[in-house]
Amino acid sequence: MPTSRLEARFNLEAERLALAEGRLEASVVKCPICLVTFGRQDLLAGRLTEEHPISRKVGGRMVTITCKVCNSTQGSRLDKHVVKAARTRDAFAGHGTLRSTVRIGDAKFEAEVDLKPDVMETNTIAAIEKASHPKQIQAGVQHLVSGVQELKLSISFGYNQDKLLLGILRAAYRGVFRNHGYTYALSPSVTAVRRQITGEDEPDIHLGQIVTEIQTPKISLRDGFREIDLHPITGEPIHLVLVQTKLILTTTYAVLLPHAGPAMENLLERLAAMPGALKGRTISVPVVMGRV
Repeated sequence: MPTSRLEARFNLEAERLALAEGRLEASVVKCPICLVTFGRQDLLAGRLTEEHPISRKVGGRMVTITCKVCNSTQGSRLDKHVVKAARTRDAFAGHGTLRSTVRIGDAKFEAEVDLKPDVMETNTIAAIEKASHPKQIQAGVQHLVSGVQELKLSISFGYNQDKLLLGILRAAYRGVFRNHGYTYALSPSVTAVRRQITGEDEPDIHLGQIVTEIQTPKISLRDGFREIDLHPITGEPIHLVLVQTKLILTTTYAVLLPHAGPAMENLLERLAAMPGALKGRTISVPVVMGRV
């Protein structure tokens, strides 16, 4: 059975969809990612889920609704890369370990590496016995004892950069949907964005300009999300969305998304050009005391 919170979310989104489509009857919702329609029977059957636009694993608290398929497939395809990127950032700052393949002479084994940012502290390497052959670990130790100095580390970050950026893009899109509802999700202007998120299109060459890591504001954003309208500043119908992730350290990403409206020609190129238009400008980040 669905939770009372999920039922309340279904009722809210059904009303917002009916309003966007000009209907009086509020009995169905659409998944904001795939736009498939779901009724109350789908809610009872578990085909709709409550989802956090920013994963709870990296501090997300606000919720929205998506279908179970998009929740599970996008979670494994994109969201896990957001979490792993946060873990990697923490580990390089001395908070956690990094998975690595260690080579000492002709010995090779898997290990967890604890890197210390302070040069006065000692970095440590702990062999992962379950992932390594015991004889390879023993051989590595013997090489060190016998004076072999060269040690090679092949560190695995555990995430793909394009999928990290797409995961942040997905979080920003879902956050704007939570604020604006189906007026936004059904808008022709966001079709290209959704196709990036669903994987219908290959990651765009401009993705790294549309989603960028920025200096984290001194004040943490409540719920890790903030939406800023750039239209008064640049004259372009574009949102600047800030997305924060946090395990130990906070990382802030700036995401550029279109307003709801007609399809925009060369949308992704126009979004990618926006950082240049913003260069040298001061943008105030509104502080919201209540939940977004």
